Amino acid sequence: MSDTIAVARHLVDLGLVLTSWSRSTGKGPVVKGWNHPDRVIDSREKASTRVRPGDQLGVVHEFSGTGALDVDRLADSRALLAAERVNLDLELAVGLRILSPRPGSAKLLFRMPTGAAAVQRKAVKVPGQALVAYELRGGLVQDVLPPSVHPLGPAYQWSPAPPRTRTDIPIIPPALLALWLRELASTPSGPPVRSPLPSASGEGASVIEAFNAAYSVTRILEAHGYRRHGNRWVCPSSSTGLAGVVAVDRGIYSHHGSDPLGNGHAHDAFSAYVHLEHRGNLRAAVRAAADLLGMHPPAVPINAERIDRLQREYAP
Repeated sequence: MSDTIAVARHLVDLGLVLTSWSRSTGKGPVVKGWNHPDRVIDSREKASTRVRPGDQLGVVHEFSGTGALDVDRLADSRALLAAERVNLDLELAVGLRILSPRPGSAKLLFRMPTGAAAVQRKAVKVPGQALVAYELRGGLVQDVLPPSVHPLGPAYQWSPAPPRTRTDIPIIPPALLALWLRELASTPSGPPVRSPLPSASGEGASVIEAFNAAYSVTRILEAHGYRRHGNRWVCPSSSTGLAGVVAVDRGIYSHHGSDPLGNGHAHDAFSAYVHLEHRGNLRAAVRAAADLLGMHPPAVPINAERIDRLQREYAP
């Protein structure tokens, strides 16, 4: 068995979902649909049969519950991140780094909070210039992992050491996660947030929008024991074993009669969170989500009228 295949199997054991491609195609896969759930490598069996000796390997963040800070210009990034209360030198000293031969660059790999994944990538430029200082990478993108070979020649390396367990991949620092959410919220051209209340205002609505920007419904389901089969899931309480939770335009819809989400409504990430984590208690869910996202103290108090309006949408 080649070292590449053995590494791929180990990374899958850590809960990382991978993609692989031939070194001759460059730094990433070029096949259309490479990040489709059916094409990624999420099991030891797939690692053994789909990865070829000498292939390049990448982690697909959306399915792995991970994200990365990719620094292109170290000095500029240090100053920009310091203004956002992120100590880049400290993170580089204590974090899990992916080293490349490109000078003045750095990359850190993080776990996102349990059940969460940043659903978009965001490039931050040097003020007044077209140059990218750093990039926050998450969602359906991949980052190259060792022992892949860089186009300049040497192989990528882990620092300080390859992760032996999933806990060797640090959880993203709260300040960096909060920065990520602010950057996504400030991107007018980004994908619209799927929220049943696009015109609502106040703390409840802003928390919901931020939560849906940071958390995928897929991760909420899988964090609560739902088993994925392509674009469907099996509810933990199902007695039939049928995948009765299906992907729809607004998120997911459950046909399981025993499912807390099987109430005749579609659910986005926050709606699923309300029902699965807080048993339909919207007030508790909004407060908990705000705390998780670092959005306290609230700019607008949650009043009874606003809660009643949100409750009709999210916890009918």
